[in-house]
Amino acid sequence: SMNEINQIYSFSDLFVNTGFYESYAIPILEAMAAGLPILTTKVGFATENFENAINGFLVNNEDEMTDKINLLYENEYLRKKISINNLTKSKKFDWKIIINQLEDFYSGV
Repeated sequence: SMNEINQIYSFSDLFVNTGFYESYAIPILEAMAAGLPILTTKVGFATENFENAINGFLVNNEDEMTDKINLLYENEYLRKKISINNLTKSKKFDWKIIINQLEDFYSGV
């Protein structure tokens, strides 16, 4: 349920997406709205609306992912700065448009 997802995000320090294919960006959008720094591969939403080092980090491989996870855990200031960036950016999303896009996507339109 959405309450469970929100609770998980509230206990998290960052969001890690390791997939190389993404049909839609809901988990990334949810994590951004929760203020989590995001580590992701270059897929879907991340290639369109994501600013590297502003919203988190785009990574190409496991070594980069490991390096950025360590950087974010060691640098509380950077974590908080990215968190504020993501909270601010997520407020600019028009969720009605996103919901309509999702409905179209899942209905096969």
